[in-house]
Amino acid sequence: MRQNDLNSSLNVKNTSFSPFFQNIDLIRFFSAFVVFISHISAFFYIGRVQQYQVIKHSSVLTSLTDITPGVPAVVLFFIVSGVCIHAPYSRGKNINILEFYVRRYVRIGIPFLLAYFACICITGSFSLEPIDVLWSLMCEAVFYALYPFLIYSIRFLGFNLVFALSIMASIALSTVPDDYGGQAWSYGPALTWVLFLPIWLIGIAIAEKSNVAERLPRLFLSKPFAAIAALTLLVLGALAVVAQFHFADGPKYKTSSLLFAVPAAFTIFTLLSTNLSTSRIIRFLDRQGKWSYSLYLIHPLAKMIFIYGLLWSTMAQFDLIRSLAITAALIGFTFLVSYLFYIIVERPAHLLAKRLASSLAQISLWEIESNPISWLPRRLLISPTHAIDERR
Repeated sequence: MRQNDLNSSLNVKNTSFSPFFQNIDLIRFFSAFVVFISHISAFFYIGRVQQYQVIKHSSVLTSLTDITPGVPAVVLFFIVSGVCIHAPYSRGKNINILEFYVRRYVRIGIPFLLAYFACICITGSFSLEPIDVLWSLMCEAVFYALYPFLIYSIRFLGFNLVFALSIMASIALSTVPDDYGGQAWSYGPALTWVLFLPIWLIGIAIAEKSNVAERLPRLFLSKPFAAIAALTLLVLGALAVVAQFHFADGPKYKTSSLLFAVPAAFTIFTLLSTNLSTSRIIRFLDRQGKWSYSLYLIHPLAKMIFIYGLLWSTMAQFDLIRSLAITAALIGFTFLVSYLFYIIVERPAHLLAKRLASSLAQISLWEIESNPISWLPRRLLISPTHAIDERR
């Protein structure tokens, strides 16, 4: 992706971020794909438990999905979200709160509402359970609502203190017993966001420190190093899944997600700083990141349509070849539906959000200055010279 295109997509007006953000769409697509694979044999919530068991135990990918790091991939999404949200404001652009809210909520809200309408048509129920990524979208919605006030708090308290408070709140909440085996969504839409707020703040820190990439040793910006970092992250994510589902006393997602965020942040920073565009495969995958939100949102519905609406009669008996063929067809069908949803729904919603936000850009009734964030409280950042001048 060219730098100008990236700046446009992130609403960045200056180009001081180069060479940062080069592979951000690649990370989005990879994360969405991993989440999809982790759900490929998940329960479909339409009351056909017996049929579900047949599909579950006959799927070739069952053993793979049992170690596919779905929730760790969501952690990547949260970090990348923090990067993208803060990038336009990390070099001094003021936050027009009305414009910000319209842009963010229209962009994610219209696709979600239409996906929910499709879910009602497919299931005949008003339940939101089939959209099994809803919990993470609720967290995103809360993060968007909090962002202007987080920036305001960081200006006066410093990033380090706000980040530390968010970590303490996350750890404190994770110690509260839950009824869902320590799943990431254990505390419902009202509190789950507390678990993941420090992870989202890491994305803000990465966007703020984008200029550091230019001073890193070449080793940290090399393709082999990026590949090793990504592979290590994939292994750690698989271990987090194993700990969640296969060890009764192992760390659960509500605690392991915060630990996983540390290597995840390092890997994301490395990938965003490394030029991988010389590979045609990487460039192709990077372009697919444009419809990653549609893939993330629509894949549970595409899966239901495929299995229960189109191919159930052929899935009563499985052999290896048929299972592989149907699994490949399921992936292809989901990609097709997700891309069409992007073309028909998500991209127009994105354009509408930009148009509405632009019309509100001149309204500065509620605006917050967004200078480069302070890492320490303001009172600790007064230089000795400035303090002397004040006493004079």
